[in-house]
Amino acid sequence: MADNDMPVTWVKADGRCVQSKNKLQVKKLFLYFITLHLTILCSAQEKWKSIEHRNGFHLQMPPYFKIGLLVASGTLQYYDHTLDSSIVVTVETFGKGTRAALQKEYKDELQRSNVTYSVLKPNWFVASGTDDEGVFYLKTIISEGLMHHLRISYPSENKNEADKFLVKMAASFH
Repeated sequence: MADNDMPVTWVKADGRCVQSKNKLQVKKLFLYFITLHLTILCSAQEKWKSIEHRNGFHLQMPPYFKIGLLVASGTLQYYDHTLDSSIVVTVETFGKGTRAALQKEYKDELQRSNVTYSVLKPNWFVASGTDDEGVFYLKTIISEGLMHHLRISYPSENKNEADKFLVKMAASFH
């Protein structure tokens, strides 16, 4: 009996034993699942759009976001998640773009919310945690003499969906 014709036995997660007809069959099945996985990963790569906002900030978004309402005399921009309206993304422009103002805003945010993660750098800060509405993420930057505040909020059960875009979107915000 050739090596590839030997039956292969393995134990599944639920404890059941499974036996294949031969090693070649297992190899083909393994290659099929690898190909399927790579196909899914490649199709998930979407073309992100870059936004240069008139208020002086830059942001990248996946294609399932669209520009929403601009309110508060043009200082609050909404971005609509077209697949899940419970995920809210806004950028608000207010406050002096100085380090002192940024540090004060950071300290105020730490007292205002249930923050579980925070970091303060010379020209930006991040604070994230939970509140009555679920999970929130705030990144505030100094740009062109103003402070710009990226806020992303979503119900905790939508964490997997938010994880698909949050890191890249936040990193692009400047």
